[in-house]
Amino acid sequence: MKEPQILLLDDRGTWEGAVLSALSSAGFQVFAGQGEPAEAVARHQPECVVLSTSVPLSTLAQLVTACRSAARMDISVVALLERDDADAVPAAMAAGVDEFAFLPAREDEVVARVRTCLGRRAAVSEIERHRRDAAALLELSQTLSSSLQIPLILHAASRLMAKIIDVERCAIVLLDKDRNEGVIVAVSEDRSVRDLRIALPKYPEIMRVIETGAPLVVADLSADPLLRTVRETSPELTGTAILFPILIEERVQGAFFLRSRQVRRSPDDHEMQFGQTVANATGVAIRNARMFEGARASNERMTREREHTEERLRNLQKFEQFFEEAADGMVILDRDGVVLYSNLEGAAQLGLARDELSGRRLADKLAPDSAGLLATVVAEVMRGRFRRTFDLYAVRDDGFERCLACSAGAVADPDGGRVCMISFRDVTELREMQMELKTTKEFLENLIDSSVDAIIAADIHGHVMLFNKGAERVYGYRADEVIGKLHVSALYPEGVATEIMEQLRSEQHGGRGKLEAMRKAIVVKGGDQVPVSLTASIVYEGGEEVATVGIFTDLRERIKIEDKLSAAQERLLETERATVVAQLAGAAAHELNQPLTSILGYAEMLKRKVAEADPMRRSVDIIFREGERMADIVRKIGSITRFETKNYVGNTRIVDLNRSQGDGPDAPLPPVSVPPTPVAAAAAALFKPPPPPPGPRPVIDPASLPPALRPPAPAAPSGAVTDPGRPARPPDKDGNA
Repeated sequence: MKEPQILLLDDRGTWEGAVLSALSSAGFQVFAGQGEPAEAVARHQPECVVLSTSVPLSTLAQLVTACRSAARMDISVVALLERDDADAVPAAMAAGVDEFAFLPAREDEVVARVRTCLGRRAAVSEIERHRRDAAALLELSQTLSSSLQIPLILHAASRLMAKIIDVERCAIVLLDKDRNEGVIVAVSEDRSVRDLRIALPKYPEIMRVIETGAPLVVADLSADPLLRTVRETSPELTGTAILFPILIEERVQGAFFLRSRQVRRSPDDHEMQFGQTVANATGVAIRNARMFEGARASNERMTREREHTEERLRNLQKFEQFFEEAADGMVILDRDGVVLYSNLEGAAQLGLARDELSGRRLADKLAPDSAGLLATVVAEVMRGRFRRTFDLYAVRDDGFERCLACSAGAVADPDGGRVCMISFRDVTELREMQMELKTTKEFLENLIDSSVDAIIAADIHGHVMLFNKGAERVYGYRADEVIGKLHVSALYPEGVATEIMEQLRSEQHGGRGKLEAMRKAIVVKGGDQVPVSLTASIVYEGGEEVATVGIFTDLRERIKIEDKLSAAQERLLETERATVVAQLAGAAAHELNQPLTSILGYAEMLKRKVAEADPMRRSVDIIFREGERMADIVRKIGSITRFETKNYVGNTRIVDLNRSQGDGPDAPLPPVSVPPTPVAAAAAALFKPPPPPPGPRPVIDPASLPPALRPPAPAAPSGAVTDPGRPARPPDKDGNA
């Protein structure tokens, strides 16, 4: 992209070097003005002038005007003003200055002011370009909409294209692919030039556009390799060529050929886009003009045929009374489907007056599909075939589409040829009803087949009429094995079908004609009985029973799930019971162990103090022995891991401590951890150890305890010497060791 050119005009000589360096660093092409300002502007043609002179403010406007007059384009002016002059800013604005800064000027401020001016100038230029483009497109649109004459359209488009792209000549070339030629149909500078044929192989640039379907720019005709063979015969070839394809119905049908005798700059993206827009609009206009010419030729042909048809119609007037009295609509068509005659009923059903229908193609009043069918029917009738019962859809002027049930045949005309006579009647409501019934039937069939439950219907005599896919899955029969072949009683155990009918006709099971859901057994293929949940009803017509319908839900999987759930609940109950017992046993063992330890300790002390010959010794031995027995029971209670019982007095059963322990060979795995039940929580709360009583607790000598209740001896410290023969210190009078 070309760098913007900036001209510095400074007769003070105080700031020029610093500002010039700052603007150059900002990416601008900067010149320092020499001599008169107007001459410097004319020589460099800058986009922006930075002005700092010692001239009075009263002559600033003349200086700005001189600079702009010397430029070939609209330039921006940035003025540097004295800061202590209060009238400087209003005077500068009145003089036409675009931006200003105060002296002494900062380099970054000057760069910012210049950027602002250039940005505003670019925006104004872009707006002006869009305005010119819009005006050009408006001119082209007015030309295209005001005329369908192809020569006028093409000349206007070529002239507009040459003006916008700024070239000397623009030609429009249309293709004649059959002869491999191009036809110059319009040139921008001469309206009289048209239909000049050229050989396409001599114009490789046009061939390239035809092949690619994209615009082409040949920047230098004297050097581009695409035109190497052309320059051998035309060495004087120079300049620039720009080509835009003309697309008609998405195919390249021609090209805009723009030519400049001098090498010019390449068009920018905006110019290329605008040029292709004009080419596309021209293609649309050419297509519309061709269609208009074709329609006009067709209309002239139809006028001639209508005159001929009217002549033939006069020969059929002897049948007029017969047609007029017919209840059905009737029309007579020629080979092309043009209405030669219509009776009153036919015109009424088509929504037209009879004189409006006569001479028109009947296909014009039909939907597109029906128009194609009509052409086929007319062709068959003209070959001598008779067509019965076909539907045509007529589109009336009131917007309603009517369905006509038709039949067609051939009738000889006075000239010895054939015409097609079609009779029809309006069956719109009947067809709509048939369609609704068909849709409803298909929906209900899909609904029944999509049901996961089995649905079976039988007539009042028990013959199966409906057997859906759900019934096929439950019974194992295919529908064609049951419908019309099996009696409904064969689908139940003996007597169940009769029982169901009796329940349907009673009032006790959901009302007469209805059977609420109840469990029944059915007989599937192979003879097995399957439990199902059955609901049924009787279908009435005019108060008479005509059919029965039953809906079955297979309960086999549900029963299996119920059995599994029951077994799981039983296992959960057993686990919960074992958990409660283990928690109770642990709590009891914990609570009994403390007093039992004291009892055994004191019993051991009594044994030491009471001599063997003392009469009390036997009682002390019994106390000690029974205490050890209780300690063994407590250990068994603490080892309970499962719930085992044994018989006790009468029919009472108590926990079997020996079988409930988990250290035997038959010990089960630990119970599954389950959330505590209300019973377990109550047991845990009941056996929660009470808080210790206040005051010092009795201290018992571990050596005085029985071996089963003694804690392990602590390890001796390193280097210590123990005396295994040293007796334990006897407890004091309070029993403390």
